[in-house]
Amino acid sequence: MAVRCFLALPARVAKDECMTQETGSNGGPGTLSGYTVLELGGFITGPLCTMLMADLGAEVIKVEDRRGDPFRPHEQGLYSPSFRAFNRNKKSMTLDLRSQEGRKIFLQLVERADGVVENFRPGTVDRLGVGYETLHEVNPRLVYLSINGFGNSGPQHLRPSVDAIGQAASGLMSLLVDGDDLKLRGTSFSDITTGIFSAYGLLAGLMARDRYGKGMKVENSMLASTMAFVGHTFTNYFSTGRIFEPGTRAQIAQIFPLKAGDGKLLTIQIAGREKFWEFVTDAIGRPELRDDPRFKTRPDRVKNYDGLHGIFKDLFLEQPRDAWVDLMLRHDVPVSPIYSVNEVEDDPQVQFQDAFISLEHPIEGITKAVRNPILFSEAPATYRMPPPALGDHTEAILADLGYNADRVAALREAQVI
Repeated sequence: MAVRCFLALPARVAKDECMTQETGSNGGPGTLSGYTVLELGGFITGPLCTMLMADLGAEVIKVEDRRGDPFRPHEQGLYSPSFRAFNRNKKSMTLDLRSQEGRKIFLQLVERADGVVENFRPGTVDRLGVGYETLHEVNPRLVYLSINGFGNSGPQHLRPSVDAIGQAASGLMSLLVDGDDLKLRGTSFSDITTGIFSAYGLLAGLMARDRYGKGMKVENSMLASTMAFVGHTFTNYFSTGRIFEPGTRAQIAQIFPLKAGDGKLLTIQIAGREKFWEFVTDAIGRPELRDDPRFKTRPDRVKNYDGLHGIFKDLFLEQPRDAWVDLMLRHDVPVSPIYSVNEVEDDPQVQFQDAFISLEHPIEGITKAVRNPILFSEAPATYRMPPPALGDHTEAILADLGYNADRVAALREAQVI
């Protein structure tokens, strides 16, 4: 068991006041221990949602067809890094839902489950015979979460959608792509945002079920989640008519990415409180900038952002990055190196937080990943199982349902599992 304190706690705080995370198979029960969630689908949105549940102790059974989650074969056989990133703490079961016997087995699982998460295109689960209405009849207490690109109804709900489409349709991509340089920057924002919001919806559905005794259907889409992710830009537009562009946030929030004299990158931000403007001008030895009419007030600095950025760009070439970071911190200026992924791993604060976990699969080897970010004083997140190989737990799950070895062999022969 690793024990670490919240950053706000002083170093002298007693161990029993610290927040904890559990690693390995012997951790105590999590906040969601006792809940069972069935996952149908693949890629990121559904698997991330259920992995967040699994980290907190829920039993998650990943029901895959015989080909497996489409993320499995991206590289390294059927155990790609993309798959591993979103599938720890889960059991994998292969099951052909197109077969009558496969559906029968799935419905047996539904009888015992608390939740089902699917992220297929609208209509797919109904064609497979595992849509909400069918499963609700089997288990009225079931919370059924449906995730897709554009929603389950409407003039565009059947359109194909992947991460880039969610980003583009929601307005997010307009904040990331310059029309003169058509290179998309960033990561899978739409997929990941949708997965996180979906976990929020599933948790709320389970809480309501526990309170009122009745299951429900919960819906989420990449379009809706990604619009919520950039909701502040819509509020700004509705209030002022201003349409955010790729550089708008840096200008309004007074964010200044900079290159130091050693070629390394860092950033400072001086919005929020006027004191930060005073602190940074003191730090660079240019207090007279506070009286410059171009920069005297925050609206002035927003209007003349490019001019101020230019001053900083020239100045910050005079010293290496570490010297600038130290200087800014001594003056209480919000500053950070702009790290690459490998630099993040070596950061002492990241190491202090035990930000990475390692889980070993007996065949596929070790998966190292970023831990769940939430720390609990009780019932911490646990890391019990590595991402599963395809069908790792099929036989054990069937045995739990009462299937003996002969029946399992027959199902395998018939390619139901």
